[in-house]
Amino acid sequence: MQITPHFRSKEFNCKDGTPVPNQYMPNVKALAQQLEVLRAALGNKPIIITSGYRTPAHNKKVGGADNSQHLTASAADIVVKGVPPEQIAATLQQLITAGKIKEGGVGLYDNFVHYDIRGTAARWDNRKKKVNTLPANTPNSEGNEDLQSEQLTPVDNGKSQYFPYLIAAGVIVLLAGGYYLYKHKGKK
Repeated sequence: MQITPHFRSKEFNCKDGTPVPNQYMPNVKALAQQLEVLRAALGNKPIIITSGYRTPAHNKKVGGADNSQHLTASAADIVVKGVPPEQIAATLQQLITAGKIKEGGVGLYDNFVHYDIRGTAARWDNRKKKVNTLPANTPNSEGNEDLQSEQLTPVDNGKSQYFPYLIAAGVIVLLAGGYYLYKHKGKK
């Protein structure tokens, strides 16, 4: 069933095959409406839902929190091809701040972003690598968004991805300089 111009209810079904229960369909509709606003803000790029509703059994299987927003179909873990998770999270925060989408949870991970419509602010950064990089592959986010750690502070200046290369270049310069001095010491 089409619930918004770009989302169908089946996209929010549990990964164990269970459809979203009717009692939670209002949550799915509200969440999909918020994701439509995000999609427009990201240049109308398709949003892929990697985890939506979860049954209690599936939530336990994937290590989700006992009070996960996924249990009431109020959360989605999302990916947007070609858009780094840091940019997605930052855009969500901008839309929340501007009052264009509902306040809720925004969780940042290496390969996806969690967004929920709980009504109160919750932010976390569970990236293993705290640098801005593009996701290497399509993620399997099941269970990950419920692990909370640092406050989310998205930065997307496009430069931090070059930091490891700058370090490597500096090490090479230092090694080359040291080798030169070693080979030429005592020669005048």
